[in-house]
Amino acid sequence: MEFPKPIRSISFSYSNNYLALGGDEGVLYVLSVPNRSMILNMIYDSPIQTVAFSRHDERLSIGMLDGVLSLLSPNDDWNPCGEIDYSESPILCQDWCSSYLAIGRSDGSVTVFDKEKAMDGFFLPAVELSDSSMPIRSVSFGTGGRFLVFGGDAGNVSIVNRREEWSSSQIMLRRHVLATKWSPGGRYVVFTGLNQTLRMIDTLTGDEVQAIRAKYSEITKGNGDVQDLTCVDFSKCGNFIAFGCSNGGVHILRGPDWELVGPPA
Repeated sequence: MEFPKPIRSISFSYSNNYLALGGDEGVLYVLSVPNRSMILNMIYDSPIQTVAFSRHDERLSIGMLDGVLSLLSPNDDWNPCGEIDYSESPILCQDWCSSYLAIGRSDGSVTVFDKEKAMDGFFLPAVELSDSSMPIRSVSFGTGGRFLVFGGDAGNVSIVNRREEWSSSQIMLRRHVLATKWSPGGRYVVFTGLNQTLRMIDTLTGDEVQAIRAKYSEITKGNGDVQDLTCVDFSKCGNFIAFGCSNGGVHILRGPDWELVGPPA
């Protein structure tokens, strides 16, 4: 499947029935995964930067370059059911947990909304957070929504604890952060970014997991140009981590020793 302009965001529904994607064309596409067919293409007035399903697929949220966040209802024939306009700053990233919706913007701010109120179209911030990492490139809730991590171009990563009145601690990576991801169990959080930036933090101890960075440095040693790590994801079992690189390469590491998974024999 090909599109006329770059796709900036892609999201599976939690039921695995739908795949939503959008990008510079300003068109939201929703595909039926079981039928492999297009069920929706909705035109917006601005390029789409981020799409995400809520944790039980009650809503699909679309964040755009003009600062508008729009909600659709998958259970009501994909009809619009809420919108908020942050015209002063583009929305670049977002994430849902069971209780909240968080959005990150190009001005370095992160807004957290109450999920139930947002789904009803009432966008009253539960908390406003900010960082010197302008713009915010990635926001991600941990398992259960206790922790929220976000980062951006300044190389600062903030880990926010909801249960401690949204108190935060910072990690200085000194490189642009492009992606963040929590392990399925919620213990570890990984950051990737420019110039092979890769860090894994054990949130129980606050220590960096040195083994994974050492192993990745070993893998890429002598490979020529230094690549950016543009995306990262854990397997659902938590035993594998996959990294996407700016040269089109993908590496998969297997825990607990984080050995490189090679091609089939």
